[in-house]
Amino acid sequence: MDYCVIDTSSIIFGASSRKDAFSIARSTFQGTEAVISTGILHELEGMANNKGKKGADARTSLEMIKNGRVRIIRNDSYPDTWIRNIAARYKNAIVITNDTALFNQIRKTGGKAFKLSRSGILKR
Repeated sequence: MDYCVIDTSSIIFGASSRKDAFSIARSTFQGTEAVISTGILHELEGMANNKGKKGADARTSLEMIKNGRVRIIRNDSYPDTWIRNIAARYKNAIVITNDTALFNQIRKTGGKAFKLSRSGILKR
């Protein structure tokens, strides 16, 4: 099965736009497995402690992870490093990130990277 890695930036962006990045990934890339790392999970947990919209979006994201079909891969390295390694190791891996620098790095090395739009569409 191929991986569809969803970065913290897209998870939070989706929640702020009332979109579920995991559901969008599953419906767009059928046959892939939506995955995050424990590092991404820790980032979200840290953000969830904040007050305001960003904290609320992080808490919503954690609920989506808890209730969704998302595989959490144990890895304590920095999330962007882990994502770049997955994209390099698995040529069919798909990365969804709204982090422009990470998006450009993945694309530059020939990886498949997408950004989530406010309307819930994935763009190359």
